[in-house]
Amino acid sequence: MKTIFKMLAFLLIVGMAIFCVSCPDPEKDPEENEETLYDIIVTQPTGDNSFTVRVGNGADLSTNTKAAEGRTITLTAKPATGFDFSSFTLDPVQTQSGTGNTRTFTMPASNVSVSAAFVPGVIKFLIIRGTHEGGNFTIEPDDMRAEEGDTVTLTPTANQDYNFARFDTEPPQTITNAGDGKYTFVMPAVNVTVNAVFNAIDPTASGVKTLTVVGGLGRLPGGETPATGTNVWAGTRHITVTVTLESGAITDVVIGHPIENNNGGNLFQNVFRDNANNLAAAIKAENNADAPFSPTGNYSNDQLTAWEKHEAAIRDAVKDAVTDIYAGKKNRVLAGGGLSGTDKTPFTADGVNLSGEATIVGSGAMRGGRDSMGDTNNWSTDFSVRVVLTNGIITTITASGDETRCLWNGTRVGNATTNWWPGAILAGNHYNFLQTGGGTVSATNPQSISGATYSGRSMRELIERGINKIANEY
Repeated sequence: MKTIFKMLAFLLIVGMAIFCVSCPDPEKDPEENEETLYDIIVTQPTGDNSFTVRVGNGADLSTNTKAAEGRTITLTAKPATGFDFSSFTLDPVQTQSGTGNTRTFTMPASNVSVSAAFVPGVIKFLIIRGTHEGGNFTIEPDDMRAEEGDTVTLTPTANQDYNFARFDTEPPQTITNAGDGKYTFVMPAVNVTVNAVFNAIDPTASGVKTLTVVGGLGRLPGGETPATGTNVWAGTRHITVTVTLESGAITDVVIGHPIENNNGGNLFQNVFRDNANNLAAAIKAENNADAPFSPTGNYSNDQLTAWEKHEAAIRDAVKDAVTDIYAGKKNRVLAGGGLSGTDKTPFTADGVNLSGEATIVGSGAMRGGRDSMGDTNNWSTDFSVRVVLTNGIITTITASGDETRCLWNGTRVGNATTNWWPGAILAGNHYNFLQTGGGTVSATNPQSISGATYSGRSMRELIERGINKIANEY
C-alpha cells in the first residue's frame, strides 16, 4: 500500500513539474510569449505636432516600440493649434482604417516605420454676442464661429414697445441690409463683437433729421453712355434722406439728390428717382423703415446691385434718423456765413459756431450730360468736394481735380490758383453767390463767367450739402 502511495506521489510531482515548465511567463503579454517581435520605428514631426502609437490595449507611446505579427496598432494624431492632421505614412505600406485623427493597421511580419503629416488648419474666429437691450438677435452660423471671408447673418427681434435701430460691431464692419429682416457682414480675420441697438418707442418724439449717405448711384469717371454702359449704376454719390417724426410716427421721408438730372431727364434717372420716392412713401405709410417694397423696372446685373445698395442706404438712414430724433439730435438751425463789411460772419448751428469737415460726392454739374471736356455722349463724372469749417469759418475747400470746366459747353471755369470757385467762396465765407453771368470768378467778383453756370452751381451745391452735413450729423 505504501508503495502505491509513493508511486502516486512521484507521478504527481512529475506532472506538476511538466505543467510548470510548459506554462507561460506571467510577466509577458499573452500574445507575445514565444513570438517574434518587430520594431515600430516612430518619426515625430518637427514643431508642436505629434502622434502616439498603441499596441493592442497597451499604453499610448510617442517613441519606438515593438509588436508581434497580427497585433492591432492604433495611431493617434495630435495636431497643434492652427494645424489639421493630414495622413500617416507607413513603410512598408500597410492598409489603414479609421477616421478623424485616428488610424489602425495590423502589424506585419516586419519592421514598420511610421510618420505623420500635418497641414495648416482653417482658423475660425468668434462672433461674440454683445448688448441687445430692448430685443434680441440670432447669429448664423449657429456655432458663432466663422472663417475669414464667410458671410455672417444677423436677425434682430424687437421687444414690445421697441424698434430695431441698427447693429454696431467692434471692430467696425460694413453691415448690409439683406432684406427679410436680415443683416449681413463679411467675417474679418479677427473676433467680432456684435451689439444690437433697439429704440424705445416714444409716442411723443417729434422732429426733423437729415442724413447724408452713399446712395449707390451716379457714375465713375470715364464711364460709358447710359444707353450702352453700366458704370452709371456703380457710382459712389451721396444722397440725403430727411425724416419727419410727429408724436413718434414717421410722417414724411424725402430723398434728396438721388441722381443729377441729365439734360432734362431720361429713363435711367427717372426709374431710380421714382422708385426711391415710392420706397419713401411705403416707409411713411407703414411707419416702418423695413416696410415691404418691390421696385418697378427691369433691373439686372449692375442695375439691380445699384438699386439694392440705394434701397438699403435709404432704409438704414431712416432708422438712424429716427434714432437721432429719439435721442434729441434733431436738425440744428444753420445760420450765418458771408461777409459783413470786411469781417466774415461765422456759420452757426443753434447759435454755436460750427466746426468740422465733410466730403460730398456728386456730379461735375447739376445738370448737363457732358463730361469735363464737353463730350456730348457721356454723363457727367463723379465730382467730390471737401469742406472744412473752423469756429464757423470755411478754412479749406478741396475738390476731386485741380481744374473744372462747364459741363454744358466745355468752357473752362478755372484752376486751383486762379479764377476758381473755391477762392471766391473762401474769401466770402459763403457758397451762395449770384449767377448773373459775365466777369471772372474771383474773390472780389464772385460771379460766373459766361457758360460756367452749371459747374459753379454744382460745386457750390456740394459745399452747401457738406456744411449742412457738419451741422446736422453731430
